[in-house]
Amino acid sequence: HDHAGFRYTVFLFSRPFRSPGAGRQDPPLQVGRPPCSQAREAGCALYLSGGLGPRRFLIAVALAATALSAALPAQAASALTIHGIISKYTLAAGFHATDVTAMKKIADYESHDHPTSHSKSCWGLFQLSTSMVKGPPWSDPVWNTKRALTYVKGRYGNPVKAWAHIQKSGWY
Repeated sequence: HDHAGFRYTVFLFSRPFRSPGAGRQDPPLQVGRPPCSQAREAGCALYLSGGLGPRRFLIAVALAATALSAALPAQAASALTIHGIISKYTLAAGFHATDVTAMKKIADYESHDHPTSHSKSCWGLFQLSTSMVKGPPWSDPVWNTKRALTYVKGRYGNPVKAWAHIQKSGWY
């Protein structure tokens, strides 16, 4: 399944279950994460397993459709790369494409694009100081980007000027 550039595959495993000394019994349908690395590498968002007769197959398809539609918004948001997050929130803050480039350079310079990076007194993607990282988790790249944009706008006016300051002084 392809949705907004993301590929989703649903694996349906049919595993008939036989209880010793009894007739065939269908185990309950199970919904979960892919059971093997091959399925995960193929882009499997979830798997369904259980005995799949015609009636149960239709139930499985309905479950898969429901699970995938619920998972799409969360997975789409988490699928943004660090540079995608920086682009999205820099533009949303009213800055221009040149400012996006500058913010990407700042993140690369400060943390090599690692949102969990920290030093003695600086934290996250943009290495914000301890006094600036109070609140939500500093390692969240969205929160760290928004906070850095607020700082940059207040101190330098825009990211291009902040990047120019870094190039002169080695800090911002």
